[in-house]
Amino acid sequence: MFITALVRSALAYPLHAWRTRRSKVLFAAAMREADAGDTPRALRTLARAAALEPRNVAIHAAAGRLHAEAQAYGAARASFEQLLSFAPDYAEGHTDLATVCRLAADYEAAEIGYRRALSLSPGNTVARDGLALVLLQRRSPVEALEYLRAAHRERPRDGGTLKLLVETLVQLGAYAEARETAHAVLDAPSPPYEAWLSLGLVYRRTYRSAQALACYEKAAKHRAGDVEVITNRAITLQNLGRLDEAFAGYEAALALAPDYALARFHRSLAYLLTGDYAAAWPDYETRLVSSDRAPRAAVAPRWDGSPLRQRAVLVHSEQGIGDEILFASCLPDLLRDAGACAIECAPKLRGLFQNAFPQAHVYAAGDANGQAAALAAVRPQVEVALGSLPLHYRRSLADFPSHTGYLRADSRRVDAWRARLESFGPGLKIGISWRGGTEQSGVALRSIALDQWAPVLALSGSVHFVSLQYTEGAAAETQALHERGGPRVAHWPEAIDDYEETAALVAALDLTITVCTAVFDLAGALGRPVWAMVPRAAEWRYGNAGEAIPWYPSARIFRQRPDADWAPVLERAAAALRTLEGEARTSEPARRATDARGCGIDS
Repeated sequence: MFITALVRSALAYPLHAWRTRRSKVLFAAAMREADAGDTPRALRTLARAAALEPRNVAIHAAAGRLHAEAQAYGAARASFEQLLSFAPDYAEGHTDLATVCRLAADYEAAEIGYRRALSLSPGNTVARDGLALVLLQRRSPVEALEYLRAAHRERPRDGGTLKLLVETLVQLGAYAEARETAHAVLDAPSPPYEAWLSLGLVYRRTYRSAQALACYEKAAKHRAGDVEVITNRAITLQNLGRLDEAFAGYEAALALAPDYALARFHRSLAYLLTGDYAAAWPDYETRLVSSDRAPRAAVAPRWDGSPLRQRAVLVHSEQGIGDEILFASCLPDLLRDAGACAIECAPKLRGLFQNAFPQAHVYAAGDANGQAAALAAVRPQVEVALGSLPLHYRRSLADFPSHTGYLRADSRRVDAWRARLESFGPGLKIGISWRGGTEQSGVALRSIALDQWAPVLALSGSVHFVSLQYTEGAAAETQALHERGGPRVAHWPEAIDDYEETAALVAALDLTITVCTAVFDLAGALGRPVWAMVPRAAEWRYGNAGEAIPWYPSARIFRQRPDADWAPVLERAAAALRTLEGEARTSEPARRATDARGCGIDS
């Protein structure tokens, strides 16, 4: 037996050596074919080499990379998985497999692969950079930031790394670090154009539009035909109110890249500002493919606007509270056409929506049991995002109904608040809100410090003010105002903490005066009188001119002029309030009769 084994080994050795030599020849030939651009032939040659040496790391790695370059990600993944089956500690193989998974949008598998590669090779910068990208895709920017900072320290002049780092810092609201990071690169000789692009983003997202425009102009000198530079410059021009130039920029960007979502989306906002709804809504759908939007498992096919013919529909929530309230104005139209309807909404809106749309099954986003019950009851045949309803129901000004409120506050709650307000004595009861948004959504642009409200609050002798401000510290602000000699502004936390109570209070008030915040949408949706003080760079729902907007017939707009000074806006609002107060004093019985009719009240 031993002699037989020796003979067999001796006979096999030359064959093994021949296989090795032959596979090397084939591998070299495949590399030449790949360099010549003949990828299919190179892959066939590599397959012949792999048949001779099935456990050769280099052969499988080369095949995987060629498949990946050809965007055949399934085949590439199979090659790397086969490689790792016999070389499980090959760090570069895990990196390559993870990269293929990332390119194929399998971010969970990509993260696992990159982490495995880094555990085997902690200094693997390719795996580290790839992990940062995957973490951003998986909405873990805080962890991604650690890796991006390390990459930037190693490659401070790498424009792509700088841009990604600054974008992440901006996403996290770390504007000071983002600005300093971009400036540090700009202070070095011959900075990459991404440094100007990145600094422009910081200024644009902090609403310093003039500085942002200057940055984009400098970036354009380096890359005049760069679609991202052109688009960001157009967005900034739009924020400066230069709409004609903004439209020209969007058209230039889309001529270079017709499917560029950023340009299409912001062009839609420009169209909405001008009231060209038919042109706006198709482009507005690009928000659904934004990287900022969390992926959502489909329940049913997406509704394409074809006649519903009483089919069952699921409407899912999106964006902020104010947006949901505004887009809900289309729900009566949808409910008229649909056979059955399930509506998902923000948790704080569930009670209001169920009260307003009793024929629908309303559930709160994040409530798995509520969703299961609604879907079981409705069995949706199609689904649609709430913000996509205007695409089908609000294509022109003629499509907007002259409603007196499509939301309804609970009548018993309204009566309770009205009684509490009457305890103030005669005079108008007016709600105010002075701060809107977050750092990311323009709190500085949309807010007016309570001290600046002096022209309006000066009428406190004959008008009673109530805080509708929902942000932390609002009660302390009203107290501090009174302690400094200002008027007393009532602040009732129980009215703010429960949105149905907020709606009831708003319905009981004579008027709401607010900055751009969800309180405006709530009052308008209830059909209650509401005045909005709107900044120069108005958000699309407020339009770009006039005192009226089609979404809310009961609303009046007071617009900031180009000087971006709030004082004249407050003076105009105060003058209008004085007129209203004078009219109210002479027509108190008529006003009470109007209130009794219950506009915005569920009776």
